[in-house]
Amino acid sequence: MNRYDFTNRAAVVTGGAQGIGHAVAERLLDGGARVALWDRDEAALASARASLAKAGDVDTVLVDLTDRDAVAQATSVTLARLEKIDVPCTARASRARTRRSPTTRRTNGRA
Repeated sequence: MNRYDFTNRAAVVTGGAQGIGHAVAERLLDGGARVALWDRDEAALASARASLAKAGDVDTVLVDLTDRDAVAQATSVTLARLEKIDVPCTARASRARTRRSPTTRRTNGRA
């Protein structure tokens, strides 16, 4: 497996408490990054922090990414703790539904 050098880099992984986000955090830590996990599941964050702590510098921030003010606050908290954000990584699942414009219609894969 390739190893990437993230020494002296600070990363934020949204959805980092489990699944793909957790795996991305592991790889970033393996490369030497300091990582902040952002997630809305407090129990999963605690578990992820415990499992990743042996791999490097891990911070956790409880945040609902659908709340703009909460994201601004999480950014401030992360910057205060890590001093910078070099690597933003979005790995959260989205359950948001989008509405199709009434003028957009799908025809055999063509809009």
